[in-house]
Amino acid sequence: MAWAVPQHTRETVNAAGRELISPDGWDAGNITFQALQAHHDALAVVNNWRAAHAYPLNTFQATLRLRAQKVDKRCIFATRTKRLESITKKLRKHGDMKLSQMQDIGGLRCIMQSTANVYALCEVYKSKKLSHELAKVNDYIAFPKPDGYRSLHLIYRYQGANRIGSYDGLKVEIQLRSILQHAWATAVETVGIFTKQALKSSEGDEDWLRFFSLASAVIAEKEHGAPIPGAEGSAKARDEEIRELGHKLNVREVLNTYQKMLRALERQSTKDAKFFLLALEPAEKRISARGFLTRDSIVANQQYTEMEKSLADKPGAQAVLVKVDSISALRKAYPNYFADTTMFMQALDDYLPEIPAS
Repeated sequence: MAWAVPQHTRETVNAAGRELISPDGWDAGNITFQALQAHHDALAVVNNWRAAHAYPLNTFQATLRLRAQKVDKRCIFATRTKRLESITKKLRKHGDMKLSQMQDIGGLRCIMQSTANVYALCEVYKSKKLSHELAKVNDYIAFPKPDGYRSLHLIYRYQGANRIGSYDGLKVEIQLRSILQHAWATAVETVGIFTKQALKSSEGDEDWLRFFSLASAVIAEKEHGAPIPGAEGSAKARDEEIRELGHKLNVREVLNTYQKMLRALERQSTKDAKFFLLALEPAEKRISARGFLTRDSIVANQQYTEMEKSLADKPGAQAVLVKVDSISALRKAYPNYFADTTMFMQALDDYLPEIPAS
């Protein structure tokens, strides 16, 4: 396999990142040829920078598999290069961030059966040095984020024996998390995709954000972990609030619905399709799915609006328009639990109202 190599200086990469999110020349439909050319050139630089992380990722994943399986034979792996859309969103969110310093363009994930195994594997990495530089350890299990995110990140700078290709200095992020932490992340990602909200970036509906923060607090308690900032009050008050939100958001039924829709997508061919319009009609026990090409995006949105109107009077019926690349990203990020929010609901079984029998 021919691996992509970095073809540009870090200064050029950073400039391309700035161009990627620059509004110049794109306002009010006033797109100039120069602006188009600059954007095209920037995309080429950014895509090369992304692709160049594949070789370091491959190097790290072999070691990760070997080490992790000695700690936990049931561990699960996923590898990914950050999507262009995600890179753009992150650069926009953190206006002063340099693209060359983004530490998670190349990412590995290992899901362990317990938090104890997560820390055991982390100690293996700390005690058995690699030729690469361990630049940083971010322990979001000991110090969870306010939104409820819990995971342990090891950030490495690649240092290769072979100087050809100049991969040195490229960053690779290894995420270690427990299976319950992963179940929480799966649910956040799933709801975010279907509601078109960046919940995993702490953006979107305040009720959903609060629910997931409290849900993480429940899971952290089950794992004897550190409390979630903003959810440190009495267990009784927390439990009452999460039950209220679970009822208000209809969480159990919503997650069941999304799970059914994702499973319906699994049976669809995504070849050439850019969007899928999904319709769930529980009373008829029917799920329909239709794909749309990129050029048909206007038609897809029109039919989505019409479908919503037609289902408005049907109890439990729902229509949703999803992007194929979002679903593909979900499948890659959560390969063994794609479409499965069952474990998350089991962890919160005492807090979520049962779905009434139809």
